[in-house]
Amino acid sequence: MNIELVRSAIDLLGRNDLQTPLTDRQTSHNHKQTPGTVHVLGVAIDQKTLDEALLRRPSCRFEVVELTKEQVKESFLPVDAKLPTDGVRVIMDIAHNADAIKNLVARMDRYAKYSASLGEELDIRIVVGMCADKSVDECLDQLLHLVRYSDDIFCVEARHPRAVPADKLRRMVDERGRMLGKDLVRPTSMSTSKTLVRDASETLIQLGLKQAVASLMGEPHTATSSNNKKRLPIVLVTGSFFHMPDIRQQLGFQEPRDGDILLEVSKAFNASA
Repeated sequence: MNIELVRSAIDLLGRNDLQTPLTDRQTSHNHKQTPGTVHVLGVAIDQKTLDEALLRRPSCRFEVVELTKEQVKESFLPVDAKLPTDGVRVIMDIAHNADAIKNLVARMDRYAKYSASLGEELDIRIVVGMCADKSVDECLDQLLHLVRYSDDIFCVEARHPRAVPADKLRRMVDERGRMLGKDLVRPTSMSTSKTLVRDASETLIQLGLKQAVASLMGEPHTATSSNNKKRLPIVLVTGSFFHMPDIRQQLGFQEPRDGDILLEVSKAFNASA
């Protein structure tokens, strides 16, 4: 097989019309190369199926979940709350090192620019948890570039031996916020959110998500921002993979999860290391 002819066919048949404001460089490359590769290999797949596959995001890799205002009221607000005027977009991304978070911030900047062209303004709440074996200081320095879209950060802690305790993470974020002249940290605790806790089995991670969503719905937030742009409420969950199962469960995903025995094995392994 002539490799140059194969490359030419792949480039010729590549797709450039599947871009979205959330598309990153790697995804753009996949959009361009995959259709031609499928054609050259002779794989039988219709164009609609291929397009849908190209636009699908892997789990928790800038995965977007749209919550309707009815879902928000039912699962995330106090029982006596009114129906909100907006739904909420939840973005899950497992960026867990400084480079990945830097790329995530750049992606959110592109998203903000695109939204502004549509007369929309991002209003973001950040839910973050991290592992102690990562460069937590560098990660937070990168993540806090997003404070131009958000003044509210909810720190959570996964049930994993390497997880940074939520209190420690809050202190680290608070120190950086003070340097910026901002009060960034929002409490994530059962005692401060009794009206939001409706299931004793909920974890602090799930409560963090619930508080972040609820904060987007409360006063003084309105459907429009101060510059009359349409407000686009977003909760961005990031920092680690280990708290994502709780987040996904809270969002209604029914998926297999690791049992407690694996957590105990992991704890024992880390204690002996």
